[in-house]
Amino acid sequence: MLRRLIIENYALIDALEINFSGSFDVITGETGAGKSILLGALGLILGNRADIQSLKNSNKKCVVEGFFEPGIDELQSFFIDNDLDYSPEIILRREILPGGKSRAFINDTPVQLISLKELGSRLVDVHSQHQTLLLNESGFQLDVIDSYCGNAPLLKDYLMTFKAWKGIRKNLQDLYSEEKRSGAEREFLEFVFSELESAKLIPGEQTELEQELAILTHAEEIKSRLYSIHDVMNDQENALLSSLASVSAQMSQLGKYHSGVGNLGLRIESAYQELKDIASEIHQISEDVVYDSERIVYINERLDILYRLQQKHRVHTVEELLDLMKQTSDSLYNLGSLQSDIETAEKDLIRIEADLMSKSAILHDKRKSSLALFSTELIALLKDLGMPDASVQLHLEPLNEPDEKGNDRMLMLFSANKGQEPKPISKVASGGELSRLMLAVKSMTVKNKLIPSLILDEIDAGVSGDIADKAGELMKQMARGMQLIAITHLPQIAGKGKEHFLVYKETGKDETRSAIRKLSEKERIDEIAKMLSGAKISDAAMEAAKHLMG
Repeated sequence: MLRRLIIENYALIDALEINFSGSFDVITGETGAGKSILLGALGLILGNRADIQSLKNSNKKCVVEGFFEPGIDELQSFFIDNDLDYSPEIILRREILPGGKSRAFINDTPVQLISLKELGSRLVDVHSQHQTLLLNESGFQLDVIDSYCGNAPLLKDYLMTFKAWKGIRKNLQDLYSEEKRSGAEREFLEFVFSELESAKLIPGEQTELEQELAILTHAEEIKSRLYSIHDVMNDQENALLSSLASVSAQMSQLGKYHSGVGNLGLRIESAYQELKDIASEIHQISEDVVYDSERIVYINERLDILYRLQQKHRVHTVEELLDLMKQTSDSLYNLGSLQSDIETAEKDLIRIEADLMSKSAILHDKRKSSLALFSTELIALLKDLGMPDASVQLHLEPLNEPDEKGNDRMLMLFSANKGQEPKPISKVASGGELSRLMLAVKSMTVKNKLIPSLILDEIDAGVSGDIADKAGELMKQMARGMQLIAITHLPQIAGKGKEHFLVYKETGKDETRSAIRKLSEKERIDEIAKMLSGAKISDAAMEAAKHLMG
């Protein structure tokens, strides 16, 4: 339970400290005095979002600290799981720094905000004014029944299975998508490989074809010039070889008389033989070069294939195309089918889906078996709260697909008046009826939630007179099994509290601030009398206040 709350530099609060009784405490104050500020500050240590605008003095940090006596052995598992030291007193602290950064602590150990939120939700249940509207929502109605049934362990087990089911289903969908993508990739790679393979690529082929094409396209020019060169060397009058043969013979004769001339003669003879060979090869080449139009067409077509493939795959040589062909082959080899993984995932999904449906069926049966008793108890409470003709009908409807709460959708129908057909709450309940309905629901559910503290923020809105007295009595009964703190504007409820705190504003020369103090018995009587009669307190109001506190 919440024993002490310390707030510094938050909204209109400079600094305050509240010590709660641990039983039934009430908080009253005029509208705008700062009751909502208290809840805002408490929300910070329960994991709500921090806002730098909440700082009263923007140059100082805001600190909110709550001291709790848990009284629940199950909380020890939270401390073990989060590697935190457990102690009989739990301290939650939140700091908002001037720069806007927020820090969270559990027992002086820094923690993530999500951890603070999780622990806070197990220490305090805060019912804010807007939550009354949750009565219209199927999810909240289902939570009410689960809380009434004590389904928390079943829901925890179910939720683990549900998360596993979602995970396997997502994995299977991913596998389907990957297999589809892989199939498309395989199809593309097979096309590329087939196209390259059908081209029958040969290393060095392109260079040879380009050279052959150059020869064929210039065949006439090559033959003409080679013939001309051959004539110059061998066939014309005064041909080069004939003249050189004559020179060689003369040099050979002179070599008999002069060794130097003889050596030159040998060199001329060697040159003659080399030129003779060259002339022979020229003649042979000129004979071999033949213009072939069909061969030119074939080479051009073949080169077109090679050039097109190179351009398509952004390479420059046949060798690079061959490398691409090998890479494609390797990729196809490594691109294994996911069918085996898919079959395994499908079997896992069938198995866990059966487990999920089995657990959701257990939840459904337990919920269904409690509906009649819940309705009976709820109607009885509503009669005590001034709705003698109230009627409540509860229906469970199946979902199209399980969610984190099972396979049920809750429908609560309500009627406050005799002869009125029960309808969805949003269509028939007034504000006061909603408040009483929520109070009755809370009183039935909190006992199984194992949460030490319940805070009710004006759950009595729209209630007055004798009904307010009955509502206060119900709160008093609830506080016998837990700590209950009620923020109220009704004197009938304020008189039921064990302790009474007053929130008020103080206006100074330059600022306004909110404060809170615990009232003495005499101050309580005065405050309740003031709530009954206004600023001018009558003797009758004083007597009524004493009676309410009786």
